[in-house]
Amino acid sequence: MTQKAATTVEHLAIQCHWSQRPTVIGDVLQVYSGSEGRAIIFCETKKNVTEMAMNPHIKQNAQCLHGDIAQSQREITLKGFREGSFKVLVATNVAARGLDIPEVDLVIQSSPPQDVESYIHRSGRTERGQLRYVEQKAGITFKRVGVPSTMDLVKSKSMDAIRSLASVSYAAVDFFRPSAQRLIEEKGAVYALAAALAHISGASSFEPRSLITSDKGFVTMTLESLEEIQDVSCAWKELNRKLSSNAVSQITRMCLLKGNMGVCFDVPTTESERLQAAWHDSDWILSVPAKLPEIEEYYDRGVAGQVAGWAGQAGQVVDLAAGQVDKVDKGVDQEVDKMVEDEVGIEIDQE
Repeated sequence: MTQKAATTVEHLAIQCHWSQRPTVIGDVLQVYSGSEGRAIIFCETKKNVTEMAMNPHIKQNAQCLHGDIAQSQREITLKGFREGSFKVLVATNVAARGLDIPEVDLVIQSSPPQDVESYIHRSGRTERGQLRYVEQKAGITFKRVGVPSTMDLVKSKSMDAIRSLASVSYAAVDFFRPSAQRLIEEKGAVYALAAALAHISGASSFEPRSLITSDKGFVTMTLESLEEIQDVSCAWKELNRKLSSNAVSQITRMCLLKGNMGVCFDVPTTESERLQAAWHDSDWILSVPAKLPEIEEYYDRGVAGQVAGWAGQAGQVVDLAAGQVDKVDKGVDQEVDKMVEDEVGIEIDQE
């Protein structure tokens, strides 16, 4: 009999092209765990584990756990993770069996597990049907959301920077008072502090990127209807009616919004303002959201449009198409072992 997922978990599904996997996982770590939270990243192979742990997008100190590592070293690694010596553990699914680690904040599945009963039997279904099959068999519902937005990252990094100020001694602060006073006089107090926080967090600049796939150079737009629509073809019809063929040709990666009340899609950064300027005399509302609304269905584009899921324990799950995330309540303890045994695997083509 197929096991059901824990009802205490909120499952979030994030679409992610495999080439964007490290970037998205790095951002998810930042937003859902921060610099101080502890996270586990599951990978399919030992090579994947090593590459993920060394990837520059993973800002936190990360250590590996896989079958090629001697048992004595594995025990040292696990001891260090339990004690908080480092914040991110990257492990193969097999090596992670039997983990007993309390207070894990986040668990990320970087790709769907290969064995079926570890998340529900593999069915051979493809694309949208994969996620729906997992929902049905595991007794879960995925909330389809976008990749972490620029504002999500700014808020998370700001909180990390503010927390880091608590570690600065009063004696050290006194040395910087004259420079701080001069900077306030030149730039103003708010600007000076904001610039300092941005520098501390390593966020000196932000490049526009898609909220759907995290691709740089794209802006995500929403087109909302006053009435429920049957599918994305209704939105395409309105776009073709109001915009030039050249403008419509720039639109890509269209997704149906939750409740069928509109769509979201990507356009090149240079096109977003032009589309807004050209949009008038329509009952549909075109806008640029700060955060992606919940998605009913991902865009059907093969490689990037495929999704996988897995059943976590006690917390919040974010499922990436090529990487899934599980925000787990404090005090996971023995339930981490169940997470591995309750995973569900489905195939994702990476062309």
